[in-house]
Amino acid sequence: MKKGNSRHQITFTKDVDVEAVALAQLGFTGKYIEAHCNLSSGKTQYRISKAQRADGLPKGTGYRTQFRNGQSETSKTVMDIMMPQVKKLIKTSLPPHFTTKPINP
Repeated sequence: MKKGNSRHQITFTKDVDVEAVALAQLGFTGKYIEAHCNLSSGKTQYRISKAQRADGLPKGTGYRTQFRNGQSETSKTVMDIMMPQVKKLIKTSLPPHFTTKPINP
């Protein structure tokens, strides 16, 4: 007979658990998180869903969706920090104007 609670508990004290959640908050896909953290699909989803519930997110609302919609603090921070650099990169990599071929010559 087993003693105590036989369910596995995630406490987010291990670096791999925290990193999986951080990558989800940054909008990365499950496949990327699995490969980067060397976790199975089930372990990745379990950690992310536990963190989302701990954060009080309702079912159907996830870190990645919030990031893509610009609703999370993480997405706002990334935008504040990265937007000037991204704009600069775009301005240097794209031509200032371009011409298109006429539709009916």
